[in-house]
Amino acid sequence: MLRISIIDKTKLKSNNYWLMALVSKMPALKVLKLHKPLGGKSLSKDGYKFLQKGLNYMKENGRSLSKISFHQMLGPESSEYLYPCLKLHEEL
Repeated sequence: MLRISIIDKTKLKSNNYWLMALVSKMPALKVLKLHKPLGGKSLSKDGYKFLQKGLNYMKENGRSLSKISFHQMLGPESSEYLYPCLKLHEEL
């Protein structure tokens, strides 16, 4: 299980690339929990883009998640970006 607290991307040189790298490089990953810390930021459009790439790499390598959790992160604009991330992982 990987639990990730979303961080302010402006403090990172590579924006949300770290999210794709973590998700795609962990071969035993089955459960992903993303959460927004108190007073923190939600996952941005850029973050969803890198999450989608990481999940796509997982699927291409024959791996998939059994569970994904978003805590205090979903807003009105999130569903537009969330669906492309999850559509290849029908077993969720």
